[in-house]
Amino acid sequence: MNRVFLSLGPITIYWYSVTMLLAVLTGIFVAAREAKRQNQKEYLDNLLFYLIIFGIIGARLYYVIFEFDNYKYDLLSIFKVWEGGLAIYGSIIAGILVVLHYSRKHKKSIINTTDILVPGLIIGQSIYQTLSSKVCI
Repeated sequence: MNRVFLSLGPITIYWYSVTMLLAVLTGIFVAAREAKRQNQKEYLDNLLFYLIIFGIIGARLYYVIFEFDNYKYDLLSIFKVWEGGLAIYGSIIAGILVVLHYSRKHKKSIINTTDILVPGLIIGQSIYQTLSSKVCI
C-alpha cells in the first residue's frame, strides 16, 4: 500500500500521521467522556492541552536520545518532526510527569486522574497499532 495519504504540491500527508491523529483524537474523546461523567471536564480539558504538547515533545526527545547518531552532525534536524521519529514510551513518560505535576498543583487525586486518562491511552494505542499495521507498511 502507498505510504502517502494525500499529496498537495509541497505538502505530503502520510498514513502514519493520519493513524496517529485518529488515535489521539479517540483517546481524547474517551477521556473527555469519562471526565464529564465524573464532573471533571474543565480540569481535564486544561490538562489535555499540556499532555498533547509535552507528549509530542517527550516522544521526540525519547526517539532522538536513542537515535542520536542520526542527529549528531545535524542538530537542527532534531526539530524535523514531520520526517518521523516519535516514540510512544517518551510520550507516556512525559505524560506521567505532566499528570503528577498538574494533579498536585490543582490538588486533585493522581489516581483519579490516571483512571480518567488511561482507558483513552490504551484505546488510542490499540487503534494506532491496528491501523498502522494495515496502512503504514
